[in-house]
Amino acid sequence: MGQLTDLGADTFRSGVAALSVRIAQAVLSLIATFILARLLTPEDFGVVAMVVPFVILTNGMGNQGFQTALIQAHDLPQVRASAFFAFAARANLGLTAGFVAMSVVLAWFYDEPRVMALGAAWALLLWLLTLTSFQEAMLKRDMRFPVVLAIQLAALAVGVACGIAAARLGAGYWAFFVQALVVEVVRAPAVHLTSGWWPSGAVAGAAASLRSFWRALAGFRAAAWASEQPDRLLVGRLGGAPTLGLYDTAQRWSWYPFAEPFIALSDIAVVSLSRVRGDAAQYRLFFARQARAILTIGLPAIAFIVVEPASVVRVLLGAQWDAAVPYVRLLGIAAFFGAFTRLSQWVYFSSGTTDRLLRWWLRVQTPVLILAALAGVPFGPWGVAVGYAAATVALAIPSLAWSVSGTPLRLGTVLHAESRPAIAAIVAALLLVTAARLLPAEAGAERLAASAGAYAAAFVFGWLVVPGGPRAAHELFAALRELKPRSPR
Repeated sequence: MGQLTDLGADTFRSGVAALSVRIAQAVLSLIATFILARLLTPEDFGVVAMVVPFVILTNGMGNQGFQTALIQAHDLPQVRASAFFAFAARANLGLTAGFVAMSVVLAWFYDEPRVMALGAAWALLLWLLTLTSFQEAMLKRDMRFPVVLAIQLAALAVGVACGIAAARLGAGYWAFFVQALVVEVVRAPAVHLTSGWWPSGAVAGAAASLRSFWRALAGFRAAAWASEQPDRLLVGRLGGAPTLGLYDTAQRWSWYPFAEPFIALSDIAVVSLSRVRGDAAQYRLFFARQARAILTIGLPAIAFIVVEPASVVRVLLGAQWDAAVPYVRLLGIAAFFGAFTRLSQWVYFSSGTTDRLLRWWLRVQTPVLILAALAGVPFGPWGVAVGYAAATVALAIPSLAWSVSGTPLRLGTVLHAESRPAIAAIVAALLLVTAARLLPAEAGAERLAASAGAYAAAFVFGWLVVPGGPRAAHELFAALRELKPRSPR
């Protein structure tokens, strides 16, 4: 029991540290967006959006996939990790070559020659990430998330400054690549020096189980990518770089309030859940706590964006982005429900059942989302967006039900844990809509400040009035008390 208590405390401490650093990273990203959205055009953002989905795919299958395989492993001696490193270096080289070839195809598909050079440059950067992904994974296995995130924060700060400088100097869409490149140049040596891990002699076959896990995970991420990108591909094909810039930016910021804490907490959640997966009661407790925490952060912010998209866009991006407002509202609704699908990944990763995850995405999620996006093609970019958003909402609960089947979790228990932040966010949104006439009429900073204050108060009210609210609040504060430093033993 003492070991589980320590793990729980370590998990909460790592979670608070991760969220604290992630908040700082979010502030930096907001500053960068605020400035770059005024220095660059939607077309510049659109050119980058034609390449970035394949950056996400390559990195998700490669470096991030290798990290997840290492993080979830129960036993990881040096010889096994080194054998997997040798395999990863070869696999990532193949993925990088595939990305370069895809850049040629993308330039033809979008009829946009600027995509080819940008894609090739980003492919090289992704291959270089192989040199630090294992060191970072070892830090995460030791629950040294504050160190990892502090390095990322420092690197991001330098990268953002360089990206803004490049944009001011007229680099256009290349400013985004400059930012990404500088981040890795700063991050890589810090990760190496902090970790101290280096591969040694590899034994053939020593990493067979890790390779098997990675292949299933890479297959899932390819399938997930195929389901998450058809809307962007079709919008870019139908509307070109300017329309894609509006759509992609709207989608990114609709998901942003959930995606940021999800990225910050996912590795922590997978590590902690993996260590207690043999104890059903502890597994259920850990999942419920972490799911409720991340949804309490993300869902109310998403719901607020859905209600006040015009003010959010005007303040964050500027008046030249007003055409993105309808997309922000529509995609915000999809993000609200899609958050539940994202959370199901914790179950698969922590239990080592990525094969079931892959089957779901290949047989259900990906085909449905692709068909929904294609159904909207006759109605132009807006039709594609509506079809894709509707399918995302419809698949949320079925995907969650499939993920918990055969695990210590039960769908009803999971929904109960997740219902409070969802209901409170919806109640707050409805109250804000009702009180809209009392707010400043013009979209902008004044209305955004007033509506945000009213919404925050309404969300707290919604949290407490749902049955069991005071008890849930007490449990939250009790969990926070576990974060205080323990006396030396």
